[in-house]
Amino acid sequence: MFKKLKKQTGQAIIEAVLLIAVLFGIVSFIAKEFKDDEIVKSLVSGPWLAISSMIANGNWQTKDGEKSHPNYHSRHVTVLGKEAN
Repeated sequence: MFKKLKKQTGQAIIEAVLLIAVLFGIVSFIAKEFKDDEIVKSLVSGPWLAISSMIANGNWQTKDGEKSHPNYHSRHVTVLGKEAN
């Protein structure tokens, strides 16, 4: 009763093109949201404060971290040793 459609050879290509168009739209929307909300910037800049303090001062503290750097401690080191009194 129903005749089979004989020319369905392009259906897979049409579906692939439609899927590509939909995926491109979704990816561009997500990229726009990431750029507008600066999500990546907030993910990187938050932990970077503590890491940069550790790199610069050897201390995780961000405030007054320079004061706890080992070079600020009053120590005296000599190769000859301390003279006996």
